[in-house]
Amino acid sequence: MKTKGIIFYGAEVEQILDGAKRSTRRPVYISDYEVYGYGPVETGDILWVREPHAFVFPEDSITHDDRGYRFAVKYSDQTMKYVSENARAWAYALERRKAKMRPSIYMPKWASRLSLSVEKTRLEKLQDITDRSAIREGFDCIAAFREWWDDVLGLRAYRSAWYLNWDLNPDVLVIEFSVVKPNA
Repeated sequence: MKTKGIIFYGAEVEQILDGAKRSTRRPVYISDYEVYGYGPVETGDILWVREPHAFVFPEDSITHDDRGYRFAVKYSDQTMKYVSENARAWAYALERRKAKMRPSIYMPKWASRLSLSVEKTRLEKLQDITDRSAIREGFDCIAAFREWWDDVLGLRAYRSAWYLNWDLNPDVLVIEFSVVKPNA
């Protein structure tokens, strides 16, 4: 059993917390000898969820150095905030420079609020998804999943070596999971 980080977007984290999302698909590249991409993941592994976040410090813990840069001096007073929690509160905090959003890749393990247990993994083609699998992904139907896939992965990866739109039908690693514990 291994412990490994896995990146999710804010809306996906909310779906996991609500119990609507119980699987995820990650693109992989299969050569003659190996599988490249997200992996290896096996049944029983624990995945800690990385998501967009920020450290928000109370105003009395913020100070300025001699060049005028702001930094926090009381780390015991820090509060972790997650992008998926409240968009309006985020806009307020960012506007007043009380928080700086950090991408999910930079989330430390101790700050993760979710741990997932891998129940099953398998390799398949993207278009092999069924309606039941789309529901496990947190979508109403395959069409909704397809639209999300192309918006998030197809267009974002356009300039990369992995152009992953739906029509190319890339290989994916399907990870089915259950929530072990909400950490926060």
